[in-house]
Amino acid sequence: MTQRKDIIPAGGAIFTNDDELAIFEEEIALRQQVAASYEQLLNQAWIDTTPYIEPHNTSVYAQYTIRVRDREALQSKLKATGIPTAVHYPILLNKQPAVADAKISLPVGDAVAQQVISLPMGPYLSAHSVQLTVQSLLAV
Repeated sequence: MTQRKDIIPAGGAIFTNDDELAIFEEEIALRQQVAASYEQLLNQAWIDTTPYIEPHNTSVYAQYTIRVRDREALQSKLKATGIPTAVHYPILLNKQPAVADAKISLPVGDAVAQQVISLPMGPYLSAHSVQLTVQSLLAV
């Protein structure tokens, strides 16, 4: 016996049934809650370099990236407390070998590339984990 499954493409993901799509939508909502918690806690601590999402847009928060002054020191201290971080795209797009052009100067992009760090993010990240991450970040 064969069974046909409808394929539903959505944002690069492929879902074979409505249950998978429902879980995906639920996980997006959970990620948005985690991001809102980060934003609230970080803004209360006067850290205003949190992601900005236009009101008419929705983010799925594949990562939660902020700008910091001394990224390497922060990463090291967070790692020592067991909190993972990541640097996405450590080499600017205009400096990638395929498109690099020595004549192009992007000083703001160069500076920001040295300052951004992604904090733990996921749909099932607990409020306690978010709070611990922010407290650890502030202790640096």
